[in-house]
This record gives sequence, C-alpha cells and structure tokens, in this order.
Amino acid sequence: MTERRFIGKVEAVVRGRLMGWAWDRQEGRAPRLAIEVNGDRVAELAPDLVLPGLVKAGLGDGRGGFAWAIPATLCDPAPCRLRLLAAEDGSLIFEHPKARLAQAGEELLRAWKQEALSQGLWALESVAEANGQLSGAGWAVPPWAQPQPLRLLVNGQPARMTWLRRPAPEVVDALGLTGRFDSPRFRFSLPLGPGGGKGSPLAAPWHFTLADGAGRSLAPGQDVWVSNLPVPQPPEVLRERSLPGSDAAAFDRSGATAAELVLRALARVLPGGLGKARAVLDWGCGCARVGRYLLPRLGQRYLGLDTDSAAITWCRAALPGARFTVSPAAPPLDLPAASLDVVLGLGVMPHLDPPAQAAWLAEFARLLRPGGVALLTSLGKMGWVAAARRPADFLAWRREGWRVLRQAGPGRPLVLSQTPAQVHRAWGQQLEILEVQEGGMGGYQDLVLARKRG
Repeated sequence: MTERRFIGKVEAVVRGRLMGWAWDRQEGRAPRLAIEVNGDRVAELAPDLVLPGLVKAGLGDGRGGFAWAIPATLCDPAPCRLRLLAAEDGSLIFEHPKARLAQAGEELLRAWKQEALSQGLWALESVAEANGQLSGAGWAVPPWAQPQPLRLLVNGQPARMTWLRRPAPEVVDALGLTGRFDSPRFRFSLPLGPGGGKGSPLAAPWHFTLADGAGRSLAPGQDVWVSNLPVPQPPEVLRERSLPGSDAAAFDRSGATAAELVLRALARVLPGGLGKARAVLDWGCGCARVGRYLLPRLGQRYLGLDTDSAAITWCRAALPGARFTVSPAAPPLDLPAASLDVVLGLGVMPHLDPPAQAAWLAEFARLLRPGGVALLTSLGKMGWVAAARRPADFLAWRREGWRVLRQAGPGRPLVLSQTPAQVHRAWGQQLEILEVQEGGMGGYQDLVLARKRG
C-alpha cells in the first residue's frame, strides 16, 4: 500500500479556534492547508505552531500545528461537513461529516461579545501638537464590528482619519474580531490654523469623540480629553502601579478623561456638581492620576486615600494644596460619620471580593451625609469582551451575577467582574443605586452612581 503523502487531523475546537496539525511526508514540512466547510473553501493557512507530539512522532521540527480563528459567520453549533485539504492539489487530509465548530456556550459567548460592541470601541494611543497641526494615532472598532464610515471629532471639528492596513492582533484577537474587522488602527491629523490659540474652538483642552458618518457620538463614555492644565508627573514606578503599561502622556490623558467623566456624571445627580461639595474622598487615589485634575476645583476639600504609602508620600510633596492619607486595607476609616458629600472609587471595586466590597459600601454609607453620592466603577461585560475566557465561566457569570476573572497573586491583584443586575442587588443593600452606565468610564469599566438613603 502506498504511504499517504499528506497526513493531519483536526484535534478540537477551543475558544473559537480550530486546532489541529498537518504534515507533508514527501517535503518533510507542513503543507499549506485549505479548510472546507459544507463544500465551501473558507480559508487557507500555513501551519507554523510547534507541537511536541509531532517531534516525538519523528515529523521534523514539529512545526505543523495550527490554531485557526473561526469567523463568526461559521460559528454555528449545528453539525457541518468539515474537510482539511492540501491547498497545493486538493488532496484530502482529514474529514469529519458532523463537526461542530462551536459549542453552545462558545456560540453564546461569541454572540454576546458582538452585542457588547454595539456602541463600538475605540482608544487614542498618541496625540501630538506641532507646527500648527494636531496629529496622533489610535484604533477603533465600529458598532457591531461592522465596517462603516467613522469620524473623529476634536472639539466638534472633524479630523482627517487614515485607516492603516496592517493587522493589529493585540486588539483583534482580544476582542474576538478575526474575520470580521481585522485592521482597526488609524492615524489622524487636523490643522489648528491661525485661530488655534486661546478662544478658538480648536484651542486646548481637546475633547475627542468618535462619531458615525453623520457626526453623532457613538459612545460618550469612551470620549477622551487632553488637558492643558500643568500637573506634576509621578515617578514611572508609581505610574506603572496605577496604570500599567502607560507612558506619561497616556497617563495624563487617562487622568484628564476620568476627571471629566466624573464631573459630568456628578453634575447629573449632585446639586451644583462636584464644585459645590464640601468634602470629597478619593478612595484609592494612587499617585493622583485623576485627583491632579480635580484639585483646582476642590483644594483642601479633597482627601486622597490609598494603601500605597509611597504614592501618598509623593502626593503630599507634589500636591501640597490637598490632603492625602495612607488608608488601611479594610474599613473603618478614621473619619467621622456623615462627614462626606462625595466618595470617588475609580478602579478599586473590581479588585475586591464580594465580602470586601460589602464592607466598604457599608463604610461609605456611614461616612456620607444624607443625599451624599458615591461614584464607583465596576468591571462588567468588558471583562469578558477584552480577554479570552472559558464559556463555562461566562455562563456562570450570567447565572450568578459575578465571577473572579483572575485570582490575586504576587504583584497582581484579584480581578472580579459583575453584571449591572448584580451591582443593583448587592451594592443596593447599602446605597441607593441611581444608575449603572455600562462602559461609562472610558469604555472598559462601568460607571456606578449611588446615593446614601435618607
């Protein structure tokens, strides 16, 4: 019997990827493959993953594995006829008459991810002003990840956007967009013109909005602000603890943006907004990423707390116009009851388990004056959209309302995700939940507004 030239197999479907291997015995390497589903050739690929099992079997260097990201259009839990062919001549390598390209849980998670992107998702990665020109770069995924005209507005004025053709796997793979929207990166530019000075619509500070072709804002919670306020820069080691992976410019953009979103949210629920508050607690202030932009409005009415003593030491030296104190890891705080108008807690609750969250919420209820407001953030659906997760965990999250996405370890905190319904149920036991704005804090975390009852 003649030995088959091409051998291979589809081993499994894991997290939306078709996993397998193939080998060309004649050439001693992996062949280029064609994937056929129900008679249609849907993809070609070149296996390049090293599989130890292939090495043990004597198949060269073992570089014959593949992990193909299944496009959303093919993620049907119904059985299909799956064939693996040699692209060179169509030789059959593997066939399964009733393959399932998506388990029910995987299909639900994939569909839910697409629903979660209904407003689109975007981010600025750089902004620069030079020679009368504002320019920079970023990435953007249109609503539902369906290609459509997008506009970047700067203080209401449209910038020129140039879409880049190069792939961005760090964005595409994380959001499960392979096969739907593979090139999300863009550059932008906008002449500031002779009127770009003070009083001009294009004078700093700059407010960036992603809009549809008609100029309608897609997701206000994802808007970005670049401030012209001079603020002190914390050391890199402190900046990295607060916002890992950010340079000084990104750190400042993040702080200015969060401060603006805080001001706008509190203006909706607090008479006179933040400026009228007599006492404001910034719980988990870190090295004042956000606080630096709130201090001009608050001064001594601002109190920053954090367990990081090095960050507090820096804040005290760099920002003498406010108060900063090292916080205990658990309540109570050394503050009198009913002494605060506002509690800010940005990016803290997602790192606490439910009992710790409940303890701190009870403490905030004690510290707030009647009618006082807590503005907190929680990690909701974006905890699932922006990372590869197991469908079983996703289904448990939907069923139970919360799930630990990452356990605490050396140098890394716990990460917990909660549904808006769970926030209402659990947090509402201590405070009146006014609103949960999904993606309202930069598109990634949910913005929660709560009020002390009474």
